[in-house]
Amino acid sequence: MATIIVEKATGEVVYSLPDDRTVVSRGPSKGLMVLKPDGVPDFGIADLDAADVEIVTGVTPPAEYFGRRYTYAAGVWAQKPDWVNPITAMNAERLLGMTAAEIIEAAALRGITLVEA
Repeated sequence: MATIIVEKATGEVVYSLPDDRTVVSRGPSKGLMVLKPDGVPDFGIADLDAADVEIVTGVTPPAEYFGRRYTYAAGVWAQKPDWVNPITAMNAERLLGMTAAEIIEAAALRGITLVEA
């Protein structure tokens, strides 16, 4: 089981945490703090506030979970159709010297549809 942090504006699951973690607000415009079971801070999240997110506990994320790959609403997970693995994109950019968008465009011009392996 896990605790997830869902961005309200997009419905995207931005974090999936072990269920023993607690997410607390550090105050308006000060972000969130993830606490270990003993109450010691694990890490901070500066770009999201409590008003921006929904914290959902006791969920089972998909086996291939990756931040912002899925949306979550009313107990339903949905993979975003336009999601591109950022690690794959970074590796392609590094190896080919092209951005992910340039690679996709070049493939499309040649009638090639790229799919995630």
